[in-house]
Amino acid sequence: MLTFSGGAGGNAVEATPDGRLAALSLMVGDVSGNPFVGAFPFGFFLSALMKYGGYRFAFDPRILSPALDDDGNGEIYYYVPLEILKRSGLGSITNLNAAASYQIAASLAPANVIFSTPPTTPPAVTLQVYMDCWSQPPAQDVLGNLTTRQPPALGTTQFATLQSYDVSGAGYKNPQLTRTGYYIRNFILIFTDADGVRSDTPTPDTLELWKDNQQVFIQPTSLLRAKLYADTGYGFASADLDTAGYQDTGVYLIPFDNDFGLELGAELRNGYLPTLQSTKLQIRGTWNAAGTLYVITNDVAPPEGLPGSIFFPATL
Repeated sequence: MLTFSGGAGGNAVEATPDGRLAALSLMVGDVSGNPFVGAFPFGFFLSALMKYGGYRFAFDPRILSPALDDDGNGEIYYYVPLEILKRSGLGSITNLNAAASYQIAASLAPANVIFSTPPTTPPAVTLQVYMDCWSQPPAQDVLGNLTTRQPPALGTTQFATLQSYDVSGAGYKNPQLTRTGYYIRNFILIFTDADGVRSDTPTPDTLELWKDNQQVFIQPTSLLRAKLYADTGYGFASADLDTAGYQDTGVYLIPFDNDFGLELGAELRNGYLPTLQSTKLQIRGTWNAAGTLYVITNDVAPPEGLPGSIFFPATL
Protein backbone atom coordinates (compact mmCIF):
# COMPACT_ATOMS: atom_id res chain seq x y z
CA MET A 1 0.00 0.00 0.00
CA LEU A 2 1.32 3.44 -0.97
CA THR A 3 0.18 6.28 1.28
CA PHE A 4 0.51 9.84 -0.03
CA SER A 5 0.22 12.36 2.81
CA GLY A 6 1.17 15.92 3.63
CA GLY A 7 0.63 17.31 0.14
CA ALA A 8 -0.84 20.80 -0.10
CA GLY A 9 -1.79 23.48 -2.58
CA GLY A 10 -5.12 22.23 -3.91
CA ASN A 11 -3.85 22.19 -7.49
CA ALA A 12 -2.83 18.57 -8.06
CA VAL A 13 -3.96 16.86 -11.27
CA GLU A 14 -3.23 13.19 -11.94
CA ALA A 15 -1.55 12.20 -15.16
CA THR A 16 -3.72 10.31 -17.63
CA PRO A 17 -4.51 7.58 -18.21
CA ASP A 18 -2.86 5.88 -15.23
CA GLY A 19 -1.51 8.42 -12.75
CA ARG A 20 -1.52 6.79 -9.31
CA LEU A 21 -1.80 3.29 -10.82
CA ALA A 22 1.61 3.70 -12.48
CA ALA A 23 3.36 4.91 -9.33
CA LEU A 24 5.26 1.78 -8.30
CA SER A 25 8.07 -0.21 -9.86
CA LEU A 26 8.28 -3.63 -8.19
CA MET A 27 10.00 -6.98 -8.05
CA VAL A 28 9.21 -9.75 -5.56
CA GLY A 29 11.79 -12.51 -5.47
CA ASP A 30 13.01 -15.58 -3.64
CA VAL A 31 15.82 -15.63 -1.09
CA SER A 32 18.37 -15.38 -3.89
CA GLY A 33 16.62 -12.49 -5.61
CA ASN A 34 15.18 -14.55 -8.48
CA PRO A 35 11.83 -12.92 -9.31
CA PHE A 36 8.46 -14.49 -8.74
CA VAL A 37 6.72 -11.28 -9.86
CA GLY A 38 8.33 -8.66 -12.06
CA ALA A 39 10.45 -6.85 -12.40
CA PHE A 40 7.73 -4.42 -13.48
CA PRO A 41 8.76 -0.85 -14.34
CA PHE A 42 6.60 2.19 -13.70
CA GLY A 43 3.39 1.99 -15.64
CA PHE A 44 0.15 0.05 -15.73
CA PHE A 45 1.82 -3.37 -15.54
CA LEU A 46 1.35 -4.23 -11.86
CA SER A 47 -2.18 -2.82 -11.92
CA ALA A 48 -2.98 -4.88 -15.03
CA LEU A 49 -1.84 -8.08 -13.31
CA MET A 50 -4.02 -7.27 -10.32
CA LYS A 51 -7.05 -6.41 -12.45
CA TYR A 52 -6.94 -9.19 -15.04
CA GLY A 53 -4.94 -11.96 -13.33
CA GLY A 54 -7.96 -13.87 -12.01
CA TYR A 55 -7.14 -13.71 -8.31
CA ARG A 56 -10.23 -11.98 -6.90
CA PHE A 57 -13.63 -10.88 -8.15
CA ALA A 58 -14.17 -7.11 -8.71
CA PHE A 59 -10.46 -6.39 -8.40
CA ASP A 60 -10.38 -3.13 -10.35
CA PRO A 61 -7.62 -0.91 -8.92
CA ARG A 62 -9.43 2.21 -10.14
CA ILE A 63 -12.24 1.35 -7.70
CA LEU A 64 -10.08 0.01 -4.87
CA SER A 65 -7.75 3.02 -5.02
CA PRO A 66 -9.83 6.17 -5.62
CA ALA A 67 -8.19 9.17 -7.27
CA LEU A 68 -5.73 11.22 -5.24
CA ASP A 69 -7.26 14.41 -3.89
CA ASP A 70 -6.48 17.98 -4.96
CA ASP A 71 -3.51 18.05 -2.59
CA GLY A 72 -2.10 14.82 -4.05
CA ASN A 73 -2.96 12.75 -0.97
CA GLY A 74 -4.55 9.31 -0.80
CA GLU A 75 -3.89 5.59 -0.68
CA ILE A 76 -3.05 3.20 -3.51
CA TYR A 77 -3.43 -0.55 -3.15
CA TYR A 78 -1.44 -3.07 -5.14
CA TYR A 79 -1.84 -6.84 -4.94
CA VAL A 80 1.13 -9.10 -5.64
CA PRO A 81 0.06 -12.72 -6.24
CA LEU A 82 2.06 -15.70 -5.05
CA GLU A 83 -0.75 -18.10 -4.13
CA ILE A 84 -2.64 -19.38 -7.17
CA LEU A 85 -5.81 -20.68 -5.52
CA LYS A 86 -7.41 -19.25 -2.42
CA ARG A 87 -9.58 -22.39 -2.21
CA SER A 88 -6.71 -24.79 -1.50
CA GLY A 89 -3.62 -22.66 -1.03
CA LEU A 90 -2.02 -24.10 -4.18
CA GLY A 91 1.12 -22.17 -5.01
CA SER A 92 1.70 -20.85 -1.50
CA ILE A 93 5.42 -20.74 -0.77
CA THR A 94 7.17 -21.93 2.36
CA ASN A 95 8.17 -19.12 4.74
CA LEU A 96 9.44 -20.88 7.85
CA ASN A 97 13.06 -19.73 8.01
CA ALA A 98 13.65 -16.26 9.46
CA ALA A 99 17.23 -16.37 8.19
CA ALA A 100 16.10 -16.83 4.56
CA SER A 101 13.95 -13.85 3.69
CA TYR A 102 12.11 -13.25 0.45
CA GLN A 103 13.02 -10.02 -1.30
CA ILE A 104 11.10 -6.97 -2.46
CA ALA A 105 12.66 -4.29 -4.63
CA ALA A 106 10.45 -1.23 -5.08
CA SER A 107 10.86 2.34 -6.26
CA LEU A 108 8.55 5.30 -6.65
CA ALA A 109 7.88 6.81 -10.05
CA PRO A 110 8.92 10.41 -10.73
CA ALA A 111 6.26 13.01 -9.99
CA ASN A 112 5.58 13.60 -13.70
CA VAL A 113 4.47 9.96 -14.08
CA ILE A 114 1.89 10.36 -11.32
CA PHE A 115 0.86 14.00 -11.79
CA SER A 116 0.36 16.14 -14.86
CA THR A 117 0.24 19.04 -12.41
CA PRO A 118 1.96 18.25 -9.10
CA PRO A 119 0.76 19.80 -5.86
CA THR A 120 2.59 22.90 -4.64
CA THR A 121 3.79 20.94 -1.62
CA PRO A 122 4.59 17.37 -2.72
CA PRO A 123 3.25 14.61 -0.47
CA ALA A 124 5.44 12.25 1.48
CA VAL A 125 5.03 8.66 0.30
CA THR A 126 5.12 5.58 2.50
CA LEU A 127 5.17 1.97 1.28
CA GLN A 128 3.63 -0.58 3.63
CA VAL A 129 3.62 -4.31 2.90
CA TYR A 130 1.06 -6.73 4.32
CA MET A 131 1.16 -10.48 3.81
CA ASP A 132 -1.63 -13.01 3.46
CA CYS A 133 -0.28 -16.16 5.09
CA TRP A 134 -1.40 -19.61 6.15
CA SER A 135 -0.30 -20.73 9.61
CA GLN A 136 0.69 -24.35 9.97
CA PRO A 137 -2.07 -26.16 11.90
CA PRO A 138 -1.58 -28.71 14.68
CA ALA A 139 -1.00 -32.26 13.57
CA GLN A 140 -4.51 -33.20 14.79
CA ASP A 141 -7.79 -31.33 15.13
CA VAL A 142 -9.83 -31.19 18.36
CA LEU A 143 -11.40 -34.58 17.54
CA GLY A 144 -8.06 -36.26 16.97
CA ASN A 145 -8.30 -36.35 13.16
CA LEU A 146 -5.08 -35.87 11.24
CA THR A 147 -4.86 -32.52 9.49
CA THR A 148 -3.25 -31.51 6.23
CA ARG A 149 -0.28 -29.39 7.25
CA GLN A 150 0.88 -28.06 3.92
CA PRO A 151 -0.66 -26.85 0.65
CA PRO A 152 -1.25 -29.36 -2.14
CA ALA A 153 1.63 -29.97 -4.56
CA LEU A 154 4.04 -28.11 -2.29
CA GLY A 155 6.74 -26.51 -4.38
CA THR A 156 4.33 -25.33 -7.08
CA THR A 157 5.34 -21.79 -8.03
CA GLN A 158 3.66 -19.21 -10.22
CA PHE A 159 5.47 -16.40 -11.96
CA ALA A 160 4.40 -13.13 -13.57
CA THR A 161 7.07 -11.70 -15.82
CA LEU A 162 7.19 -8.91 -18.39
CA GLN A 163 8.58 -9.07 -21.91
CA SER A 164 8.51 -6.36 -24.59
CA TYR A 165 8.57 -6.56 -28.39
CA ASP A 166 9.14 -3.50 -30.56
CA VAL A 167 7.19 -3.21 -33.81
CA SER A 168 8.83 -0.90 -36.33
CA GLY A 169 5.78 -0.05 -38.42
CA ALA A 170 2.45 -1.15 -39.84
CA GLY A 171 2.10 -4.58 -41.39
CA TYR A 172 1.85 -8.25 -40.58
CA LYS A 173 4.14 -9.19 -37.68
CA ASN A 174 4.80 -12.38 -35.73
CA PRO A 175 6.88 -11.63 -32.62
CA GLN A 176 8.07 -14.77 -30.89
CA LEU A 177 7.38 -14.88 -27.15
CA THR A 178 10.51 -15.63 -25.16
CA ARG A 179 8.96 -16.85 -21.90
CA THR A 180 8.37 -20.59 -22.27
CA GLY A 181 9.05 -23.79 -20.35
CA TYR A 182 6.13 -23.85 -17.88
CA TYR A 183 2.34 -24.03 -18.00
CA ILE A 184 0.79 -20.75 -19.19
CA ARG A 185 -2.05 -19.50 -16.99
CA ASN A 186 -2.70 -16.32 -18.97
CA PHE A 187 -1.18 -13.66 -21.15
CA ILE A 188 -1.92 -9.98 -20.58
CA LEU A 189 -1.12 -8.01 -23.74
CA ILE A 190 -0.45 -4.28 -23.47
CA PHE A 191 -0.06 -2.30 -26.69
CA THR A 192 1.61 1.12 -26.72
CA ASP A 193 2.20 3.59 -29.55
CA ALA A 194 5.58 4.89 -30.73
CA ASP A 195 5.57 7.39 -27.83
CA GLY A 196 5.14 4.64 -25.24
CA VAL A 197 1.51 5.54 -24.44
CA ARG A 198 -1.06 2.74 -24.12
CA SER A 199 -3.06 2.82 -27.33
CA ASP A 200 -5.40 0.82 -29.53
CA THR A 201 -4.10 2.63 -32.62
CA PRO A 202 -1.31 0.13 -33.42
CA THR A 203 -3.25 -2.88 -32.13
CA PRO A 204 -4.09 -5.47 -34.81
CA ASP A 205 -7.79 -5.81 -35.57
CA THR A 206 -7.37 -9.58 -35.29
CA LEU A 207 -4.92 -11.40 -33.04
CA GLU A 208 -3.55 -14.88 -33.55
CA LEU A 209 -1.71 -17.13 -31.08
CA TRP A 210 0.51 -19.83 -32.57
CA LYS A 211 2.34 -22.67 -30.83
CA ASP A 212 4.98 -24.57 -32.77
CA ASN A 213 3.43 -23.31 -36.02
CA GLN A 214 -0.04 -24.54 -35.07
CA GLN A 215 -2.77 -21.99 -34.58
CA VAL A 216 -4.14 -21.93 -31.03
CA PHE A 217 -6.72 -19.27 -31.82
CA ILE A 218 -7.57 -16.38 -34.10
CA GLN A 219 -9.95 -13.76 -32.73
CA PRO A 220 -10.86 -10.14 -33.44
CA THR A 221 -9.76 -7.80 -30.67
CA SER A 222 -13.36 -6.61 -30.44
CA LEU A 223 -14.36 -10.18 -29.55
CA LEU A 224 -11.59 -10.39 -26.95
CA ARG A 225 -13.09 -7.31 -25.30
CA ALA A 226 -16.59 -8.80 -25.36
CA LYS A 227 -15.38 -12.09 -23.88
CA LEU A 228 -13.45 -10.24 -21.17
CA TYR A 229 -16.65 -8.43 -20.25
CA ALA A 230 -18.40 -11.81 -19.98
CA ASP A 231 -15.65 -13.12 -17.68
CA THR A 232 -15.13 -10.04 -15.49
CA GLY A 233 -18.01 -7.61 -15.88
CA TYR A 234 -15.60 -4.86 -16.96
CA GLY A 235 -17.36 -2.78 -19.62
CA PHE A 236 -15.74 -1.96 -22.95
CA ALA A 237 -17.51 1.06 -24.42
CA SER A 238 -14.73 3.04 -26.12
CA ALA A 239 -15.64 6.31 -24.41
CA ASP A 240 -15.38 4.68 -20.96
CA LEU A 241 -12.07 2.83 -21.25
CA ASP A 242 -9.58 3.67 -18.47
CA THR A 243 -12.37 4.51 -16.02
CA ALA A 244 -13.58 2.64 -12.96
CA GLY A 245 -15.36 -0.62 -13.80
CA TYR A 246 -14.23 -0.62 -17.44
CA GLN A 247 -11.45 -2.19 -19.47
CA ASP A 248 -8.29 -0.34 -20.41
CA THR A 249 -6.98 1.10 -23.64
CA GLY A 250 -4.56 -1.22 -25.41
CA VAL A 251 -4.96 -4.05 -22.87
CA TYR A 252 -6.17 -7.53 -23.88
CA LEU A 253 -6.29 -10.85 -22.08
CA ILE A 254 -5.64 -14.36 -23.37
CA PRO A 255 -6.81 -16.54 -20.46
CA PHE A 256 -6.29 -20.24 -19.79
CA ASP A 257 -7.77 -20.00 -16.28
CA ASN A 258 -11.51 -19.64 -16.96
CA ASP A 259 -12.42 -23.31 -16.55
CA PHE A 260 -15.91 -22.76 -15.16
CA GLY A 261 -17.06 -20.03 -17.53
CA LEU A 262 -18.42 -17.83 -14.73
CA GLU A 263 -15.38 -15.70 -13.98
CA LEU A 264 -11.61 -15.92 -14.20
CA GLY A 265 -9.59 -17.88 -11.65
CA ALA A 266 -10.32 -20.61 -9.09
CA GLU A 267 -9.48 -22.92 -11.97
CA LEU A 268 -8.73 -26.66 -12.09
CA ARG A 269 -5.60 -25.98 -14.20
CA ASN A 270 -6.48 -28.57 -16.86
CA GLY A 271 -6.80 -25.80 -19.42
CA TYR A 272 -3.30 -24.38 -18.96
CA LEU A 273 -1.20 -24.09 -22.12
CA PRO A 274 1.81 -26.41 -21.72
CA THR A 275 5.16 -25.27 -23.08
CA LEU A 276 8.74 -26.50 -23.20
CA GLN A 277 11.87 -24.39 -23.34
CA SER A 278 11.95 -25.22 -27.06
CA THR A 279 8.30 -24.25 -27.68
CA LYS A 280 7.83 -21.59 -30.34
CA LEU A 281 5.06 -19.21 -29.25
CA GLN A 282 4.05 -16.31 -31.46
CA ILE A 283 1.54 -13.49 -31.41
CA ARG A 284 0.61 -12.75 -35.01
CA GLY A 285 -1.42 -9.99 -36.56
CA THR A 286 -1.41 -6.96 -38.82
CA TRP A 287 -0.26 -3.96 -36.81
CA ASN A 288 -1.78 -0.63 -37.81
CA ALA A 289 1.21 1.48 -36.74
CA ALA A 290 4.56 1.28 -35.00
CA GLY A 291 4.62 0.64 -31.29
CA THR A 292 5.56 -1.83 -28.58
CA LEU A 293 3.80 -4.97 -27.44
CA TYR A 294 4.28 -5.75 -23.74
CA VAL A 295 3.37 -9.25 -22.61
CA ILE A 296 2.81 -10.18 -18.98
CA THR A 297 3.24 -13.95 -18.90
CA ASN A 298 1.61 -15.63 -15.90
CA ASP A 299 2.92 -19.20 -15.83
CA VAL A 300 3.08 -22.03 -13.32
CA ALA A 301 5.93 -24.40 -12.50
CA PRO A 302 4.86 -27.67 -10.83
CA PRO A 303 7.06 -29.35 -8.22
CA GLU A 304 10.17 -30.85 -9.76
CA GLY A 305 9.45 -34.31 -11.11
CA LEU A 306 5.70 -34.09 -10.40
CA PRO A 307 4.15 -32.23 -13.33
CA GLY A 308 0.77 -33.92 -12.97
CA SER A 309 0.36 -32.96 -9.33
CA ILE A 310 -1.10 -29.51 -10.05
CA PHE A 311 -3.99 -30.73 -12.18
CA PHE A 312 -7.46 -31.91 -11.21
CA PRO A 313 -8.24 -34.52 -9.87
CA ALA A 314 -4.77 -34.83 -8.30
CA THR A 315 -5.33 -31.44 -6.68
CA LEU A 316 -8.69 -29.77 -6.18
